[in-house]
Amino acid sequence: MKVRVRLLASLLASLLAGACSGVGSTDPAARSRLMQDMQALAGRIGPRPAGSPAEARARGYILDAMRSAGLQASEQPLGELELWESTDLMLDSANVIGVLPGSVAGSIVLGAHHDSRSLSCPGAADDASGVAVMLEAARRWAKKERRHTLVFASFTGEETFGLPGSAGFLRHWDGEKPIAAVTLDFVSTGKVFVAPFPRPPELWANRLLARAEAQVHTGRATFDPWLVAVPRILDIPYFADHVSFLEAGIPALNLSCQFPAWTYHTREDTPERVEGETLVAAADLVTEMIGILDRGEADLKSTDKGYAPVPALGSAFFLPLLGLRALEAAVLLAGLAVATVRRREILRVDAWGETLRALFMAIPFTLLGISGGLAVESLLGWIAGVSHPSSAHPLAHVGGALAASAFTFWLAAVLFRFVRPATRSGPYLAAGWLVLASEAAALSGLHRHEIAFPLWAGAAGMLLASLSGSVIRQVAWACLGALASISYLSPVTYRMFLELSGSTVPPAALWVGALALLLPWFLFFQGIACHPEVLLGGRPGRLLSAPVGLILALLAAGSAAANGLVPTYDSRHRVLVQVGEEIDLTRREVTAHLASLEPLAALRLEGWDSQALSDGTRQTLDIPWDRIDPPAVTLETENGETESIVRLRGLLPDNPRFVSLRLASSASFQVFRGGSWGTFRNYRKATPSMERGLQLEVPVRKETGAPVHVEAEILLDEDILGLRPRAATRAFRFWSRLKLTARIP
Repeated sequence: MKVRVRLLASLLASLLAGACSGVGSTDPAARSRLMQDMQALAGRIGPRPAGSPAEARARGYILDAMRSAGLQASEQPLGELELWESTDLMLDSANVIGVLPGSVAGSIVLGAHHDSRSLSCPGAADDASGVAVMLEAARRWAKKERRHTLVFASFTGEETFGLPGSAGFLRHWDGEKPIAAVTLDFVSTGKVFVAPFPRPPELWANRLLARAEAQVHTGRATFDPWLVAVPRILDIPYFADHVSFLEAGIPALNLSCQFPAWTYHTREDTPERVEGETLVAAADLVTEMIGILDRGEADLKSTDKGYAPVPALGSAFFLPLLGLRALEAAVLLAGLAVATVRRREILRVDAWGETLRALFMAIPFTLLGISGGLAVESLLGWIAGVSHPSSAHPLAHVGGALAASAFTFWLAAVLFRFVRPATRSGPYLAAGWLVLASEAAALSGLHRHEIAFPLWAGAAGMLLASLSGSVIRQVAWACLGALASISYLSPVTYRMFLELSGSTVPPAALWVGALALLLPWFLFFQGIACHPEVLLGGRPGRLLSAPVGLILALLAAGSAAANGLVPTYDSRHRVLVQVGEEIDLTRREVTAHLASLEPLAALRLEGWDSQALSDGTRQTLDIPWDRIDPPAVTLETENGETESIVRLRGLLPDNPRFVSLRLASSASFQVFRGGSWGTFRNYRKATPSMERGLQLEVPVRKETGAPVHVEAEILLDEDILGLRPRAATRAFRFWSRLKLTARIP
């Protein structure tokens, strides 16, 4: 028995070994170089929207760095770009391209983007960090032998509209055809992963990252199964430059990392918040990934649509859809085989009665057990006046919730002994397995095989436990089955998705989800407690004794006190408040929208009579037209005999991030673009204008008597209404939209 225990402990230690490994770059000066590049772009140069003078300085810095590393580097100018068939973008900017020639056909592209969101956003993590890692990989590969041509690209305009930098690169690139592309966006904090947008990570991409991690052992690569599962359920509305390559049929992935949403596209995205260790890890990983691609060792066609990442031994392996379905079939067939062998016992009416009574009696006691963790979090939130007390310190709060749940589950187990509907272990084990297998089968029936995987693994462990005569073996098999669920318990990823989506999970959903997960294991524990070996040894009495309960209660209270003494939000993690301001200059309507995961009552709008907001998390304000000073912007249509000119001009209080003219009609019309007239029913012309003075026009010819509807849109990332929201531990992300409409009759 001691040998079995040692083997189990060894297996558990091996599976969790990755959590203890550290960054081990082969170049001790790498961190200094990476931080220097990042500081130069986001610190010394600062905010650098596409088309701005600061962005031009950033291009110069990157060009010099590439040439100093020994690359053949040059700028790739971008002017007027046809993004799509009916969309043109005017962009006075350029990509910076560095090349290391190879000896065989085909190229591998490593890219990042050097522009920042706006003139108020330093863009340290997004994406000076990516450019720094790209430059570091270029320096390393300049000293290495290679087979393929390596292209290191710093793209412009990623923060504007339609990914013009990467799209323009593919249109103008006349070198070796890309066979694969890796882009970097926000690789500055936490752990690195394959980005789950615009669709879930391809299987080949995660395998490539896992293989690199197995070689360089950074300890900062993560293969969280929710990164694969969530994008199959929810639409993740984010894009990066790898999308241009995907649309061109080129295998591509984007590396990103765990990051706090409150710094994303805000003034808080500063160099001080970047973690040098993550930069080093990303550089080590991407350097090795390029090597694997260069050697042709990556299967770029592996596009399984339902795989499950299984972190183990410091890296990960991936169970494809076929493997998931095989596991499901094996568990069901094994369950059927056990039922066949034990059919005499199973077909007894009293056996079914005991099983159903065990199931229904266990539900309220499982809810009692769950209540500890959820109640302590609600209490901490009530004391702090917040809705999500675990946001800033999720791991500590998960530990506290587990400690509280351990006490309430102990209490539930003690009370359950007095109402136990059966004294044999069989009904409990059967009920637990049936619940777990039913939940897994329901998810599989909904084609959520990657989410069903840990439930099937748990059902397999329970089934093997039921076939074992020894309590130690039963516990060991159950632990191995439950081990698959560990990687799904990821509070950091949960918080990231919650903050980025701006959504909330109803408390009832948490109760139902926790009940579905823990009810089978409460039943399993009761089955173990009824095992003759346990009853004769008096073990449940010792485990459920008062001293054990006291220790658990003290542990729960201490954890709750420790979490309660630490501020929920501080300078290291703030509450994100999104402030949207819309001005319809044609209709003379003004609206402001505020949204946050925390109550808005803590805010004061200093520019709006210091008005207190409601206690909700979303609020819309209708602002009277006479309370604002509208910008002097006009949308005009100059109509001639054969053609018209749509013209947008004026002066804005701040530099716009994006300006566009959209034309639409029920009938065809012509637009002069690229030196000739084209026919459209919908057309859009846009520019990331960096001047307060506007001048954008589109020549139009009507082909019929149907009117052409014109809409002008001006986007800014500034507080143009002057609301001036203020609150402690809050970070604000502004977006403003000016709208004008007209018609060519």
